[in-house]
Amino acid sequence: MRKYWSKVSWEVVKKTKNNFYESNLLKLNINKAKTKLKWRGVLTFKETISMAVEWYKNYYLNPKKIYKTSLNQIKEYEKLLTKRLVR
Repeated sequence: MRKYWSKVSWEVVKKTKNNFYESNLLKLNINKAKTKLKWRGVLTFKETISMAVEWYKNYYLNPKKIYKTSLNQIKEYEKLLTKRLVR
């Protein structure tokens, strides 16, 4: 994340039973989306991280414009989708 946003910082919150619970093991499985919907990824890992960081950066630095950021990213994604999947 710091590669795309040099001034980013975060704090690791110590887990206690009172503040939250999250499973120790989380897994995503895209097999059903691949088989039933014929889904396949469009973005590279680098593009995915870059867009996520851009969104969070804009959200924290200028939250009133997050709608515009979101809309622009959807348009960018749609362009890449058309370019990469419609061949």
